[in-house]
Amino acid sequence: GRAWAVNLVARDLTPQIRSRRRLAETERESDRLRRQSEAERRVADALREALLPTHSEALAAVGLTVAASYRPAEPDAAVGGDWYKCRLLPDGRVLLAIGDASGHGLDAVARMAQQRHAMAGLAQTGASAGAITTWLNELVCSDPAGQTATVVVGHLDEDKVLRWADAGHPAPLLLRGADVEPLTTDQRGPLLGALPGYAYGTASTRLRPGDLLVLYTDGMVERRGEDVTEGIKRLARAAAAAPRDPQGLIDALLVDPEFAGHEDDACVLAIRVD
Repeated sequence: GRAWAVNLVARDLTPQIRSRRRLAETERESDRLRRQSEAERRVADALREALLPTHSEALAAVGLTVAASYRPAEPDAAVGGDWYKCRLLPDGRVLLAIGDASGHGLDAVARMAQQRHAMAGLAQTGASAGAITTWLNELVCSDPAGQTATVVVGHLDEDKVLRWADAGHPAPLLLRGADVEPLTTDQRGPLLGALPGYAYGTASTRLRPGDLLVLYTDGMVERRGEDVTEGIKRLARAAAAAPRDPQGLIDALLVDPEFAGHEDDACVLAIRVD
């Protein structure tokens, strides 16, 4: 027979379609970020091996025992802005340096690599620690990113006199007998990148057989809401109670609950005069 009526049921699926599109876009973005993170981790792993190597046996030949450790603040990170350098120079001096480029991620890694390699190259000129730090400051000041950095650069000569310069970095700790004290100097200068044209001075400290020198970055001593001097005192107490060999001291610090939960990258370089 004839149809007398037509019943039509319609439903607008536009919201569902849009929702599915947004979900697909979110999944694609998540996948992109995951692949980017994996790539950055691979790059950081390679950089860590290249920039934070083990120490040359040549140091043992000149009467030094050396150990170092680097711990990133982020568990998934391999390397950050902290760095160190310890090597025998062609003129017979031993170069000791530790630094901290501000920031996080691969940008900080790139600045760290630039500063570390620049410092290593400048050290080949035979210049003083103060002159090297002055030149390094000009390099950081010229960076368009406007970031700052800190560094301690030193040379240990055959007479075991440490000649060092400090650009806004915590002073090294000297362990001598039962005493543990930060090295003192009136030559401490501002952060790298803070004051173009600044001329950094060089301080001198004579070391003795058995002395243990500990260089470290601020991640070892800075805590939120606390004066950094309290952190330095805490590190000095822990170092005083630790074994007096460089590796033993670093191992003791790394398992100490006071330093296990650091909020920033942390680097330690320990040198003993044998």
